[in-house]
Amino acid sequence: MAGIPWNKGLTKETDKRIKKISETLSKRMIGVSAGIASTPEREQLRRQKISQKQKQNFDMGIIKGWRSRTGKAPSYPEKFFIKVLENNKILYKRELSVGKYFIDFAIKDKMIALEIDGHQHERKDRIKKDIEKENYLISQGWKVYRIKWKSINSEIGKAYIQNEIEKFLKYASIA
Repeated sequence: MAGIPWNKGLTKETDKRIKKISETLSKRMIGVSAGIASTPEREQLRRQKISQKQKQNFDMGIIKGWRSRTGKAPSYPEKFFIKVLENNKILYKRELSVGKYFIDFAIKDKMIALEIDGHQHERKDRIKKDIEKENYLISQGWKVYRIKWKSINSEIGKAYIQNEIEKFLKYASIA
């Protein structure tokens, strides 16, 4: 065994598999050689690439957009509104699928789609998607009611949410 190198003489020049691995690693290291040495910068670059790829896949129809949160625990605003609906004896279905969209809270007997919008709904790309979703739901006979979620950790936030709940309950009773 003496005299045989550990790699059995295989190099990127002599073996296609090693050449492919070498090229892959070189591509991964481009960010590092371009001066992006810190972990946060690499992570940001990685996230941007993933986001770009997801947008391309969405545009090409490979993925269909936002996924249902049905299998996941409800967010705090969703838990809050679950209690509001239950306390007011309003029957609802959470994450109802309508076409390629999911309704946060569907009040099927009145065809009301209650949407609770967090801060992510303020982004330009999300506003556009929300408008598309709303137009589609309206075309399917739904009335869309949106409540912009604000933190209830302050008196202003509590008053805002209380006012929004009252407006929604009034709307739901006459719809």
